[in-house]
Amino acid sequence: MSTLIAGVRTRTPQILVFVAVAAAWSVGSGIVNKETFPSFTDAVAALGRLVQDGSFWHAVRATALGWAIGLALAIVLGVSIGLAIGRSSFLADSTLGFLDFLRSIPGVALIFIFVGLFGSAVRMKYGLVATAAGFPVMIQSVYGARAMSATLRDFATAYRIGPRDRLFKLALPSAMPFIITGIRLAASIALTVNVAAEYWGSAPGIGREVVIARGDDLYAEVYALILAAGVLGVLLNQFVGWLDRTTLAWHPSNRPVES
Repeated sequence: MSTLIAGVRTRTPQILVFVAVAAAWSVGSGIVNKETFPSFTDAVAALGRLVQDGSFWHAVRATALGWAIGLALAIVLGVSIGLAIGRSSFLADSTLGFLDFLRSIPGVALIFIFVGLFGSAVRMKYGLVATAAGFPVMIQSVYGARAMSATLRDFATAYRIGPRDRLFKLALPSAMPFIITGIRLAASIALTVNVAAEYWGSAPGIGREVVIARGDDLYAEVYALILAAGVLGVLLNQFVGWLDRTTLAWHPSNRPVES
């Protein structure tokens, strides 16, 4: 019981902020234009109607699937390429500047390139998400590979550890904290770019549902879908946080602090 009360007290400031934002939203709706800027209660009511519609859940599944597949591709490609670059001093020194430049390009700016290459299709969405989310994973993998201590390198040389074991038993575990950081950054980018691709590329998902609702002047549904995307983002972020704690349970950052 005491743990529950402590949890409620910890969350109270966050709850108050949400209440204040909802109240400000409703006040602003009355001042601006309630028809095109519905109140928070109208948006929540519209969300309640949407959750009873099967097409809404189909859109949510499509968005979650696009996020998962795109992020998985980003992790596989980003870690593979990043570790390969990071384990070579020449490649790391010669390519990091160019990779930083590519990473600075907003993911949504790549939409028009991918639409031109693949058309308005699901594979366009997957490729765009994988590309935009792959850069932070790749950069962090490079840093992680370069962070392997000289002691581990000397150990691998002294005991004549083969390239495969050196990669999977030394380099990859050593780089894992950096890689997980890259994945956490990539997860948010993946969802943002995914919804944007659905909006501009007409791929199935929440983004396309926003376009349809906007075309029918259903503004309450538009804001309801935006709220749904926000809730989905929170849930996916919680999942990535759980993945972080599970994968790096051995790392000092995830160990309980002794008082």
